[in-house]
Amino acid sequence: MGSNYIKPQKKYISKELVMKNLDLQEKEFDKLVALCQVHPYIPKNNRKVDQGDGFYYRISDANKLVHSDVYKILIKNRKLEDRKKKYLGTGLEYKIENIRHEEYGYVDLIRSRCKGLGEAVDELNHTLGNLYLARMLGLDDRISETLGMFENFIARKSLLECSYMSKAGVYNQTTLGKIRVVWFVPYPGAELKDIVEEKKDLPRKFEWSEPNFLDFVSSSEEEDSESEEMEIIYNDPGKIDISLLSHSVPLLMVHCKLVLFKLEKVYESHNNRKGIFQDVKFYIGSKTIEGSLRLIALSCGGDVVESPCKADIHISEGVDEVMENTIYVQPQYLFDCLNQRRRLSAEDYCVGKELPKHVSPFASIDSIITKENLMTMSKTRRHKIEDLINRFEDVKYEH
Repeated sequence: MGSNYIKPQKKYISKELVMKNLDLQEKEFDKLVALCQVHPYIPKNNRKVDQGDGFYYRISDANKLVHSDVYKILIKNRKLEDRKKKYLGTGLEYKIENIRHEEYGYVDLIRSRCKGLGEAVDELNHTLGNLYLARMLGLDDRISETLGMFENFIARKSLLECSYMSKAGVYNQTTLGKIRVVWFVPYPGAELKDIVEEKKDLPRKFEWSEPNFLDFVSSSEEEDSESEEMEIIYNDPGKIDISLLSHSVPLLMVHCKLVLFKLEKVYESHNNRKGIFQDVKFYIGSKTIEGSLRLIALSCGGDVVESPCKADIHISEGVDEVMENTIYVQPQYLFDCLNQRRRLSAEDYCVGKELPKHVSPFASIDSIITKENLMTMSKTRRHKIEDLINRFEDVKYEH
């Protein structure tokens, strides 16, 4: 007697179908999944409930979205926003001031996601990388303050372990407790507003409803005028959508501040070790990576001065005027000293000299798994390993 074939359970539902069931437009849905920290999947065809284009979500995650407080607040705020629009041009605009959106409970969202300090610290890998990217894109003016608090903590406690200048930006690493935290600081590029934008949902189609003669604002005549004068929204198809990142920024900032609050208590009695640049004064002339150089200098016990006349070491790619008793080195000098944990000879890094090779202190996938073993793995498993090593956690692969 042959064994019966058991069909695989269908566990994934398309983004389009989830949006339809939730009665949400695309950008509303993006905000919901960003705040609920629900990730998309790439399932096999026989695990899909429906055949659609794009990403899929677990049915369990879709149910989580339906019953989440974020979804309830999102719907409530949408109704409040619709009420505001009804008062425009009616002479009752003063009522708009009394309509306030309900705030999302960011602290509760973080506590529900991270069961303890260890998980919250581990999430810093994701949080910091996104905050530095959001700062570069100018999504929120408060991001600089939050990141400044984090960098100040790392520098005061001398917790920066290594740093590396790549082609795209600077990688940094610290260990908090037993958890390694790696974050990426992108180089400031060209005017990114030319290639990115926060996409918006198109206005909802007008639908007829029963007239309410007691509500002067929602009379049929005004509804007709509203439908005729519908707001025109244009999304440039040639630009990259950053709405998901934009929706996540407030949650990420709260997460970073909460972790820092806890870490300040944990490291309250932490004695700063004497740095390799103890009491050395630096002037940073390289403005492109000034923040990274400042972090390294302070973490190694040095001080950063605002005037080149007061500096012991001047960091820059080039100088116009040379002062006595001042050493002029290129930025790589600080990175290599930090990574090798000793004060290197400045002669090899003087301005105008050919620099020694800048070796990455981070392990690559080739140093962990040989190419021969890597090629024997399936494509899905290989990509999953690469994502784990590179700390890419925005897309999860099916087991």
